[in-house]
Amino acid sequence: MLLHFSQTATSRVQRILNSYWYLLLEHIQTTVFPKLTCLDEWASIERDHVNSLTWAIQDLQASTIRIPITGGARGDIETVKAAVCSAVDVMQAMGSSLYSILSRVEGMNRLVSELASIAAQERAMLDECESVLGSTAALQLTVSSNVLEQVEEYSLRTHLLQMKQGWRNGEPSILGYMEMGLDYI
Repeated sequence: MLLHFSQTATSRVQRILNSYWYLLLEHIQTTVFPKLTCLDEWASIERDHVNSLTWAIQDLQASTIRIPITGGARGDIETVKAAVCSAVDVMQAMGSSLYSILSRVEGMNRLVSELASIAAQERAMLDECESVLGSTAALQLTVSSNVLEQVEEYSLRTHLLQMKQGWRNGEPSILGYMEMGLDYI
């Protein structure tokens, strides 16, 4: 009966682990894999953002270099005005470029937060699976130990019954149990 319990418990635990495993795989397929395209899009947005900032920095540096501001420098008002207007134009272009990227970045931020939450849930599920596996191993060890003890006990009882049967049939006892009297079995 204990062996049957061991097999039943083991198969039940295996079914539970399989269901957790398939649930985890399904969760990954339905939640994580669709987000991979979003992560690719995030990389594209980041590349566009870096390019926009690089372009803006270069243009601002070029405009600033043309403005004479040190050592009592003098300049033509029209030239200074053109340089400042050029810098303002660059900043406006940079603002509109960043504004168009901002909505995409906010969407990506939401998706990345969701992905982080899913990863935390998956970690919790993996920890739970690890705990169940540990419990299963301990249970199998206990059950196996109990089964071995029970098998050994049954073997000894069977041996004693065979010896008693031989004693009743008048067969000589190998170990001298005939003199001891085995009526208690």
